[in-house]
Amino acid sequence: MSTWSSSIHSWRRPTPILECKRPRWRCSYSSSRRPKQTSRRTRRPRRPPDAQVAQEAQQYAAAAAKAGGGSGVFAWPIPACGFACITQGFGCSTFYLEVYDASCPWPHKIHTGIDIAAGYGTPIVAADTGVAYLYPGSVGYGNLLVIIHGNGYSTYYGHTAGYAPGLTTGQVVPRGTTVAFEGS
Repeated sequence: MSTWSSSIHSWRRPTPILECKRPRWRCSYSSSRRPKQTSRRTRRPRRPPDAQVAQEAQQYAAAAAKAGGGSGVFAWPIPACGFACITQGFGCSTFYLEVYDASCPWPHKIHTGIDIAAGYGTPIVAADTGVAYLYPGSVGYGNLLVIIHGNGYSTYYGHTAGYAPGLTTGQVVPRGTTVAFEGS
């Protein structure tokens, strides 16, 4: 528990206390006096129920498979750059932000994809036909694009500078079509 003083005039009002619970890092301020609200609170949209998410995922996967995706054979996503541009491959890693995997040696982290480097703004193409999901400003991935190809296959394109003009969520994108541009 740490103490936080919100003002130089803390003698006028009680000092708010910041309490953090570790497993999920949920923090809350407590004070005997609430600050005045100058604007109306806006509600965050509710997350759809898991059943709805599962149903939409099945619909997108079926649409992608119908469009010819999900073959398991993928094109290289950055044609201007060959295999020499891989900055981090799939497998066990020592990077602390990676996913935990007990089968890897200490520190038990695994990188679940491949990182490809190219110049800023280089076009990125769809590795296979599928249905696009756009996630601008995703935590950890920046501008994230997910393409569901069907038959259990999907590709993730993270840290993009932007999406191809006219690309929308739910749109079927053919293999080899420019879908995004290289970012950081």
